[in-house]
Amino acid sequence: MKVAVNTRFLLTPPLEGIGRFTQNVLQQWVKNHPNVEFYFFFDRPYRPEYLYAPNIIPIVLFPPARHPLLYIAFFEGATYYQLKKIQPNVFFSPDGYLCLRSNIPQVAVFHDLAFEHFPQGISKLHLLHYRYFFPRYAQKAKRICCVSQYTANDIHQTYNTPQEKLKVVYNGASPLFQPLEPQKQQQIRNQYTQGAPFFLSVGAIHPRKNLERLLQAFDIFKENTHLPIKLLIIGRKAWNFENVIKCYQKMHYQKDVIFTGSISDTELAKLYASALALCYVSLFEGFGLPLLEAMQTHTAILTSKVTSMPEIANGAALLVDPYDTTDIAQGLIELATNPNLRSQLISAAQKQKQKFSWEKTAALCWQAIEEAIST
Repeated sequence: MKVAVNTRFLLTPPLEGIGRFTQNVLQQWVKNHPNVEFYFFFDRPYRPEYLYAPNIIPIVLFPPARHPLLYIAFFEGATYYQLKKIQPNVFFSPDGYLCLRSNIPQVAVFHDLAFEHFPQGISKLHLLHYRYFFPRYAQKAKRICCVSQYTANDIHQTYNTPQEKLKVVYNGASPLFQPLEPQKQQQIRNQYTQGAPFFLSVGAIHPRKNLERLLQAFDIFKENTHLPIKLLIIGRKAWNFENVIKCYQKMHYQKDVIFTGSISDTELAKLYASALALCYVSLFEGFGLPLLEAMQTHTAILTSKVTSMPEIANGAALLVDPYDTTDIAQGLIELATNPNLRSQLISAAQKQKQKFSWEKTAALCWQAIEEAIST
């Protein structure tokens, strides 16, 4: 059996959402199916650590797919000819992109349809590309793996995709994300916040992550409580981040906000475990991986009551309206001043987190592969 895989998101670490999904699913697959030949399609020179087993054949295709016109060249040109040459049983794409020209059975992973609901968050060229191709990918795919029931429902409603095509596979989290003993937590606080307790925000900085309202809410929180708590923001500057910086510059308590940029997963895990709470008040998520990472590190969670986040949290987080700065601020106050609430949320999370693992995700994705081949 031959399985071709789009691995263009296996980039220089630290990997972000789709890259993490790709890596964790493929690591399980190559281990569990040693007799299958896996063809990894990279769009640039690959890193040797991504060749997880001897049954992987790496192939670098041209051009690097980082622009709408190059996406077309990569998937409808280079990928098409490579699939024609290899003739695999199936093509699996963890970022949703497929090859419309190929008749090989194909399985896509759709993480969300954020561009359909928040078109202002991306460039006009990307938006035109996504809105043209993704409905066609949904039609082309034999199976679509969805990272939440919310995403599956959204695909069904937005693209009229048959329910039988859609398989909810969720996400997992790395075993790196574990609780820390109190002494080590204090060492982390000493390193990052001069020993002060802190709220944690995790994710690339762009409009959908709602950091402007979080910063405004943090100002309200500080004004109302005067507690010696800081806000630590982890993540790279992605797109349209300028308004976040302007908002930060207007803050009364900007000295209590710390931007770290991207950090390693090892360091991130320590920060989760040392935080007073995770503040994840995004406007839209297909899953929301930081929620699960916080659950694993026994960290209380504040998150949004919209899209997939209530589904993933399921009673293990304090839910707020992400469009209401006052509601977010009140959530911060409750988590900071009510240790019993934090304990209740952490306890609920220990049950909820059992629903998710990369082993389960990989097994469900493999079922989708088998169904795609047999239909």
